Amino acid sequence: MEELIIVLNNVSSPQRLIDTTKVFLSVDEEWMKALVVTRASGMAAQTGIPEASKATYKKGKPLIVLSGVKDAVELLKPNKVLIYHPDPESKDITELLPELRNSGRLMLVIDGSEGGPSRADLALGEPVKIGVFTEKLPAAAALALIINELSRKA
Repeated sequence: MEELIIVLNNVSSPQRLIDTTKVFLSVDEEWMKALVVTRASGMAAQTGIPEASKATYKKGKPLIVLSGVKDAVELLKPNKVLIYHPDPESKDITELLPELRNSGRLMLVIDGSEGGPSRADLALGEPVKIGVFTEKLPAAAALALIINELSRKA
């Protein structure tokens, strides 16, 4: 994996957006390229986006705001798209590590709502889960765990 682009999709909570931004910014690795926020609504759009933008600007990392995951895929052209979805049918992220190491530009989509990703969003990538967690984790926690797995050396 040469680049990792994080997509926080469907977020309405400013705190959830800020927490996820903090996790993104806490990783000081060159391969962490950008944070993309799609389908932001309510207070997340009004107060969360400006606060996240300020934090990412201070760290020299880009924050991109788009209308949907499809737009992010079309604009940023990842080689592979992973969508966090703790479903029994989803592959565990650890199973994918060998193939992800040489995947080039990787996009990780994490849903910021209480529900999960829509069917249309799931169709854009490969659903992944995290080890023993069978319930949906908060976006920031899921992001931290997945980044930790992706950063492990072979």
